[in-house]
Amino acid sequence: MTPFDAIIVGAGQAGPSLAGRLTSAGMTVALIERHLFGGTCVNTGCTPTKTMVASAYAAHLARRGADFGVVTGPVSVDIARVRARAEAVVSTSREGVERSLRAMPRCTVIDGHARFEAPDVIRVGAQRLRAPRVFINVGGRATVPRMPGVEAVRHLNNSSLLALDRLPAHLRGTRSPGGPAAHHLRRLPDLVVRRQLRRPPAGILTPATGPRTDRPRPDAVTAEPPACSSPRAQGAGGRAPSARRRPAARTGRATAPGPLLK
Repeated sequence: MTPFDAIIVGAGQAGPSLAGRLTSAGMTVALIERHLFGGTCVNTGCTPTKTMVASAYAAHLARRGADFGVVTGPVSVDIARVRARAEAVVSTSREGVERSLRAMPRCTVIDGHARFEAPDVIRVGAQRLRAPRVFINVGGRATVPRMPGVEAVRHLNNSSLLALDRLPAHLRGTRSPGGPAAHHLRRLPDLVVRRQLRRPPAGILTPATGPRTDRPRPDAVTAEPPACSSPRAQGAGGRAPSARRRPAARTGRATAPGPLLK
């Protein structure tokens, strides 16, 4: 049994910065990662999709060159090179996260799958770790919505979208990060994208939300605010005080941060 002051399960967006805060406070930290450092954002979310969006935007501007007085020829896109560029950006970010964690003082990086054996005991393979503080920072996976007929249609998620070796003729996007990526990838040649409305039709039930409740109440915009009757609230002249607030005065002294953990 190896003791630590804290255990972090997962090297996603919060894990590395949390490890830095804890170790800088003098704590010993074990950070466990079973697959890819950097979490969803770096590997299958924001970083690769926005990198591909940048390529799509470059193609879009190239096709509009004449609008800016720039004469160009036919514009074509090599999707393999677009993917290679995105993978290179992801690899650089992922390796940087891992390198910084392994070089962090008082931080022990452990590769493997973490399992709880007790509220303060984690097993990784043959190793057993104990800490009074355990932080779960695992990543996420895309889920397929329960829609009639969805199993009969070839669908993409944020991970499989990045593995395309050719552009589909039609693509319908829904939510982030796949939706915005699909929306902007329409700028690549020969790709038609239709983006699904974010709101489901009336009567459709969505997981964990129930019936639609996003319609405004009849009195939501017509209700008047309560009258202000306090002389102090109205001000010396009997007028309501201005809604604008003055910025707080600068003292020139830095405010001490609160305790990291209680």
